[in-house]
Amino acid sequence: MDFFIKQLEIIEAKEINLIVDTITFFQHLEIKRNKTREIIDKLYDTVKRTEGLGFLYGIKNEKRSFIENEVINICDAVFDISLIKKADKTTTELTIPKARNRPIHGNVLKFKIEGGIIMDTSREIA
Repeated sequence: MDFFIKQLEIIEAKEINLIVDTITFFQHLEIKRNKTREIIDKLYDTVKRTEGLGFLYGIKNEKRSFIENEVINICDAVFDISLIKKADKTTTELTIPKARNRPIHGNVLKFKIEGGIIMDTSREIA
C-alpha cells in the first residue's frame, strides 16, 4: 500500500490518464478505513496536480461499501454498467447516475459489443 502511494507521489508528467483497475481491490486487503481514505485522497491529488484524468473501476455492492460511497462522492462523473441476464438473452446497460454540474435525465442506454459497439435505440413498452 505504501509503495502504491509513493509511486503516485513521484509522477511528474502532465495530462496523464491514471487508471486503477479495480479500486475494489483495496477493499479486500482488510485495511483500516483511514488508510483507504488516504489512497483515495492521494489519487485525487495526483490527478489534480498532473492536470490529468483518473479512471477508477470498481465492482458494485461489495461488502465494504463505504469505499464505494467515498469514491462516488469525490468523482466528477460516475458510469454504471450493468449486465442483466434473462432466460433467453443478456442485456448490457449504461446509466450515468452522477455528472458534476450537468443535469441527469435518468436515461438507460442499452448496447452490445460485437466487433464494435452497437447501441440499442429502441424503447421498451411496459
